[in-house]
Amino acid sequence: MPTHSSNMIVRSGVLFKRGSGVGVFQRRNWKPRYFELSYGSLRYYDYHQGALRGAIDLSFCAADDIQVMPVDCAKTGRSDSTIWRIAINTPARRLLLSMETEADMFSWEASFRHVLEMNGMHRRSCPAVLLKSLSSTSTSSSFAASPRVTPKTTTASIPRLAKQISDIPMLPCPESTPVFLC
Repeated sequence: MPTHSSNMIVRSGVLFKRGSGVGVFQRRNWKPRYFELSYGSLRYYDYHQGALRGAIDLSFCAADDIQVMPVDCAKTGRSDSTIWRIAINTPARRLLLSMETEADMFSWEASFRHVLEMNGMHRRSCPAVLLKSLSSTSTSSSFAASPRVTPKTTTASIPRLAKQISDIPMLPCPESTPVFLC
């Protein structure tokens, strides 16, 4: 698997972002923002090389967290958004973005899916690399005898398993593996 830096910019450009409705004014209006998509996050600015307005951590999102909004989805009030919209569901919030054209929307969707699929491959490979590294460097046999989560694992054994996992010393992922959040 090729390595990717978590801050390497995959795509950038101006999109419309819907306000979260949080804050003093609780605005849900649409504003143009300059976005930079990387393997670790989606950052947005007032304008290109402007002030950073926010960053969305994408490391725990999956490709199915991207949703192309239906064209007939009702627009609220007078807004600057177009009918070409994407929703990104993160653990913290739901982000709504609007693109100028249908082609832009599908192109950004493909970029988001690529990044989230790469993040998913990293999440799946990093623990395996970690376990392989620990078992080859550890002199203790207790680690090798640690229980694994299987379909037969009962919910009663999960706290015990979590305690055993938290007692494992953490090693960084090898250089050959992309490092986002291990």
